[in-house]
Amino acid sequence: MEKHLGLVACLVVLLTLPIPAQFAPGLAADIPFGFYAGDQWLPAGKYEFFAEGRMVTLWSPDRFVCHVLVLGGPQADKSDRPSIAFTKYSSDRIFLARLHNPIRTVAHELVKSKREREVVSSRVVSQNKPETVVILARLSR
Repeated sequence: MEKHLGLVACLVVLLTLPIPAQFAPGLAADIPFGFYAGDQWLPAGKYEFFAEGRMVTLWSPDRFVCHVLVLGGPQADKSDRPSIAFTKYSSDRIFLARLHNPIRTVAHELVKSKREREVVSSRVVSQNKPETVVILARLSR
C-alpha cells in the first residue's frame, strides 16, 4: 500500500510541474555573470525564463531546471522591451529580481530568498549600496 501511495505522490508532483510549452512566450537571455535564483547559484550562460502563476521556471541549454516563487508585480508597460533585472549587492552576490515580459499584463517580482535576506541584513549591504542590473531579453517559444 505504501508503495502505491509513493507512486501516486510522485505522479501528482510530475503532473503539476510546469512544462515550458505551457508558458509561451517566455523570455530568453544570455546572462554574462553568475547569479542566484532563489537560493540556488547559477553560472553565467544562456537561460530561458517561463512565468506561470506564482512560479518562474529557468531552463538552460543543458536542460537544467530551477523553480523560483514570484510575487505579483507592477503593471507591465506594453511598450517596453522584454528584460530581466538583477539586484547586485557585490560581485559575487547577484540575485534574480524581476522579469518583464511586455506581452504579459504584470511584471514578475521574485520573492527574496533566505540567502538574499541574509545578504541584505549583513554588512555587505551596509558597505555597498545595491544596484539594479538590467539585461535585455528576447521573447522565446
